[in-house]
Amino acid sequence: MTSIPSTSTLYLSLAGHDLGQHGELALVIVLVYPQMHIALLDVPELDGAGGRNTKCFWDIRLNAEALWTLCGVGLDNVMDIQLLENVTRSGDRNYVQDLDWCVQRDLDVEPDELRLGLRARRVVARAAGSAAPFTERPMSPETVLDCVNRVFHLPALHALYDHHAEPDWPAWVRWESLRRALRVRSAGYDPRSSDTMVSPWSDIGDGGSWTFGDHADATQYHWKTEAQEDTAASLAAAGDKSFEGEECRQ
Repeated sequence: MTSIPSTSTLYLSLAGHDLGQHGELALVIVLVYPQMHIALLDVPELDGAGGRNTKCFWDIRLNAEALWTLCGVGLDNVMDIQLLENVTRSGDRNYVQDLDWCVQRDLDVEPDELRLGLRARRVVARAAGSAAPFTERPMSPETVLDCVNRVFHLPALHALYDHHAEPDWPAWVRWESLRRALRVRSAGYDPRSSDTMVSPWSDIGDGGSWTFGDHADATQYHWKTEAQEDTAASLAAAGDKSFEGEECRQ
């Protein structure tokens, strides 16, 4: 992991049991782009990972909560592809979408490939009461496929939604992605609340002529780069470790 070029983008997902404050983190799944190298990493092997590379997730929240509560690791320089899909969607933006649904709807994936992926997901889900599928060695082919599918399509979705975005939108999505990553640290955060399905821009309504400039509330969105300040540094709590993967409590 220490040999990852600083210009590469990392697409990540975590695997384990009941990810969050009281769960078990077993694996970090990393796709290095544009090299398209995929690695399934035991958490203690993450030393030196990430640095200042852009780190992309589909729904960063459970990932950020697990890294923070189990490892003391904070995230910066992040992009939540789920939010990018939401803001570039034509029509109703009230709710965020599931990754599997967006892969089926937006990408030209062979039906047999989709069926194999869904079958692997079901096999892994049968052991949802533990992290056993991700900790046994060797892992089953279904578990490996399920892990790979969590990141494999993210670069294509990222490129697709980025293509439909107005010039300023990705920057605003980065800002909201970081807010998501920090919000999970608050005492009242409930990852099972129905509010987690609501878009941060749900009050904007259907697609049309709105822009982020029209919607921006200075008390909610203070765009730090206008003052040449580092966004991550301005939001991150004092004492955060960067995503360098010091050993997490299991």
